[in-house]
Amino acid sequence: MGFAEHIDKIVRESEAYDNSFFTNCRDDSKRAHINDVAGMVVNWYLVTKHFGLSAQEYDALLARRLKYASGEKAKLLQHLLVESAMISGDDLGIGHEKLYDKNGGAEIPHNERIHYKLWGDMAKTLIKRAQDIRWPIAFPNGYGVPKDEAERKGAFEEADEKERQVQLVKSFVVDSLDGLNICNAGDTELIHPSTYDLVERIEDEFTSLEGGVAVYQTVESIAYNIVVAYSDLMKRMGSGDKPMFTDRDLVYLEIHKPLEKDHDTQSTSMVDLADQYFEKGYRPVIEIKVRELSGLFGQFWKGMNDIVFKGETREPQS
Repeated sequence: MGFAEHIDKIVRESEAYDNSFFTNCRDDSKRAHINDVAGMVVNWYLVTKHFGLSAQEYDALLARRLKYASGEKAKLLQHLLVESAMISGDDLGIGHEKLYDKNGGAEIPHNERIHYKLWGDMAKTLIKRAQDIRWPIAFPNGYGVPKDEAERKGAFEEADEKERQVQLVKSFVVDSLDGLNICNAGDTELIHPSTYDLVERIEDEFTSLEGGVAVYQTVESIAYNIVVAYSDLMKRMGSGDKPMFTDRDLVYLEIHKPLEKDHDTQSTSMVDLADQYFEKGYRPVIEIKVRELSGLFGQFWKGMNDIVFKGETREPQS
């Protein structure tokens, strides 16, 4: 087994790759509450936005190195830059016209195809639907719609956590999602602590050559599983007599399924190129970074499982 394959194996054997959240998302018997899913989609928006835009900065880092490199180092950097730019370009929605046409995105302007923006559009649809719902309240003698606001507030005294989530979702300004970032996300009170840890680490790692390949390897090894899990969950949320999502809303999920398989291969190639560039001298550094990033993703998925499925643990399925 080569070094790149060894690094890929580390990710695949971690809870970043397979975990209770993914298992519960894939389980048709699990019915998640729309307010909890609304909280989750805001967390993932923050992760995918910072990943996608930090990847663009990583391209610039590689380009600066390549500008002053020569010989074999230049050839390796050139290959690394192209692999990185292919992944980051996909994240900007560049190219793949047939893929967009096939999956409901033909009419989406090119500047609206940035992947975090596509996720955000789907998230907005879900949050708006959640905000429009007036929920029946649990009473000692059964369920019913409260007759007035006083009775409603009284009933919620016994369910403070549920009420808090309802109010946070209802008070969320949907149009503010586009401007959400690591600096202002705390104002929503919807962000899980593990999300901050993960986003900050991704941003930090993308500032070095070895850190960037570690991020790509970790993210792209698990990306297909992420999309499948989200797809199963969202389609359950959107089922029923009145579908929640349009084909346009689901573009993010549909286009990623074929793309992520290519990205997985490309990210492993990038580890091999970096290994050659550093002449095997950075192997322990890259391995540590991938192990730690996998751990942070594992904690993130645990956090999302706590939000959406109240921490229910199931045996991950390979």
